[in-house]
Amino acid sequence: MPTEAKLRWIAALADAGLGEIEVASFVSPHLLPQMADATDVVRRATRIEGSCVLSLVPNLRGALRAIEAGAHKMTIPASASRAHSQANIRKSPEEAVAEVRNICSHVGQLPEGRRLRVSFGWSRPLPLIRSC
Repeated sequence: MPTEAKLRWIAALADAGLGEIEVASFVSPHLLPQMADATDVVRRATRIEGSCVLSLVPNLRGALRAIEAGAHKMTIPASASRAHSQANIRKSPEEAVAEVRNICSHVGQLPEGRRLRVSFGWSRPLPLIRSC
């Protein structure tokens, strides 16, 4: 989907009343080329009045990109299932918890006005996401 189409979709969802929208995943563009525009999508989506822009970040590298792009909130996917965790984020559940710790530590060291909200979400089936 072209970037402009993504932004029209996001704007339509915001106009429909959604205040919190996950707009991009900061994953490797080599693995998911359709997310190569994540930085641009997040930057432009944050201009939508009254919206809370979420991004999915599977690791610290993705979190750093989300912070730089200006996301309001990050969701970190994880799975208690070893097989699913490896298939989804290429980490064991224990490694995923360590990654959550690293991301939260980094966010906690940012100046107060730049700290994103961080939430954890099961990859499937139950999202555990707090609102902004």
